[in-house]
Amino acid sequence: MPQVAPSWSDDSEIGKPGECKVESWASAAANHDFSAVTSPACVVKLGIPAELGGQLQRSRSDGAWSDSGTIRAKTNIIPVDKHLFGLGISGGTTVGFQEWRKHHQFSSTCR
Repeated sequence: MPQVAPSWSDDSEIGKPGECKVESWASAAANHDFSAVTSPACVVKLGIPAELGGQLQRSRSDGAWSDSGTIRAKTNIIPVDKHLFGLGISGGTTVGFQEWRKHHQFSSTCR
């Protein structure tokens, strides 16, 4: 079976300056893999309205837990309410951390 790379999509709309929202979701699998995400964002006026937000994720895969944090920004270039289509641009950066197993085995040269 072919593997599919993770991807995401978002609409081009953002709220009005001063509006905030929080989106959260979780998923679990029969093999005990797990993912929980919360993503707060607020719209601010930086010359033009921009949505500034973040994302916190906690996940478990093959018994190893990991955490990641993302900061991101999005702005609307072509508003959909005035045109047949909308266009926005967004960007961000993610930092991830993976927990080590509780009992590490070190070689004699590391001790």
